Amino acid sequence: MKNAQKNVPSILLIIVLIGFPQISESIFTPVLPALRTHLHVSAQTAN
Repeated sequence: MKNAQKNVPSILLIIVLIGFPQISESIFTPVLPALRTHLHVSAQTAN
């Protein structure tokens, strides 16, 4: 039973690390058009 409790933080850490790229991309992607306009660069450069 003690080993199962020790593995829980590791599993939670794995879940967070797997989900982080999707969350950060969902936050960052909508700002790209504004970033492109503000910096006066092409869409390809902003991406």
